[in-house]
Amino acid sequence: MKSQFNAIQIKTISNLMIDLGKLFFTASIVGFLFSEVTKQISPISFAGGLITSVTYFVIGVNMLKLIKENE
Repeated sequence: MKSQFNAIQIKTISNLMIDLGKLFFTASIVGFLFSEVTKQISPISFAGGLITSVTYFVIGVNMLKLIKENE
């Protein structure tokens, strides 16, 4: 019972990490488009947003893979 509860918690956390990755990706794209409109290019923040989004997404996907392997 406890391991099943932990698996549910980990699934929730990993789905949250994937959603955060999508959110950071969307925010970095919107920020990049906004910087193109205002001509104030900030590639460092764009790259930082992409790196953060990919990191969260990869962590979330790997957590889901670990759960599927342990089932």
